[in-house]
Amino acid sequence: NPFNGPIPTYEQALVSATERTLFSNIPAPNAVVPYAHQSSIGLQRQLSGTMSVDADFVYVANRAQGRVQDVNLAYNPATGANYPFTDLTKRPVKGWGTVSETVYDGQYDYKSLQMGFTKRMSNHWQGSATYLLGAQWNYQYAPINPGCNYPLTMPSPGQFTCDVPITLNPVLAAERYLSGEQRHRATFNAIWELPLGLQLSGLYFFADNGKETATSGVDVLSIGNTATAQSGGGTVTTGGGVAAGRLRRDGSLIPRNNLDKPNLHRVDMRLQKRIHLTSRAGIDAIVEVFNLFNHENFGTFVTNESNAQYGKPTYNDNIAYQPRTMQFGFRTTF
Repeated sequence: NPFNGPIPTYEQALVSATERTLFSNIPAPNAVVPYAHQSSIGLQRQLSGTMSVDADFVYVANRAQGRVQDVNLAYNPATGANYPFTDLTKRPVKGWGTVSETVYDGQYDYKSLQMGFTKRMSNHWQGSATYLLGAQWNYQYAPINPGCNYPLTMPSPGQFTCDVPITLNPVLAAERYLSGEQRHRATFNAIWELPLGLQLSGLYFFADNGKETATSGVDVLSIGNTATAQSGGGTVTTGGGVAAGRLRRDGSLIPRNNLDKPNLHRVDMRLQKRIHLTSRAGIDAIVEVFNLFNHENFGTFVTNESNAQYGKPTYNDNIAYQPRTMQFGFRTTF
């Protein structure tokens, strides 16, 4: 018997419990469907019978994006930070711990310039090249609950209000910032028809790999979340959790995008030989090499400053980060 006695009633269990919490997020009362405005303008130019260039400018404005915040935290006007999450006497909703609510007022913007060059097959070869220059601006929102003008404060014991202005700690304040998303990306691929039924093709890929924002690994503000920093995918955050993770124990603030990940370089090659069996049937023998020069490409890194492996890469099973590999195959046609 885990209760060491009679099984308590629901009311008795509530009285003995120190706090209750939710296992999932609850939607805000004013929840809406996320949407985006997209626009683009571009041009194309035919240079010759086999070559052309194109360029496009793309803008995407994502709106009403969901962001999660703890709506059961109150803030101290004297410090601009929240009261410790362990102090249940300063929780606006008595008897409850973390109450995660999804608020649909987040937004982020993306702008990019996309350029390309194409040469169609002539003189036994064809090729294309692309270049992308992009930037994304993310938003961090002040921890203001739906229907409130300011963060929750406690002017007197047991009394909470969200109508009193408060100067938040800089790590929690609203902010629009340039994300660490990949900025530069270039590719080149070509096919070359060789004598004796041989065909050689290759791909070169380059990317700057983006930047990461480190975390201290210490819950200095006692928010109850020392989440790992994130720098991608249209991140929309509240001034807590991920944001508060930038605050070190000594009070200093970790700069955004302070970890510059090494560039990615990758060359893939393929050699194919056509063998004719009859006038209608044949076999293609294929040899492929991925990451031909075995360049060390890494996608994920340890971003927790408290970790002894801080700044070092970790294993990523994505094909883009694998060492040199080779495969053989064949294809029949009839």
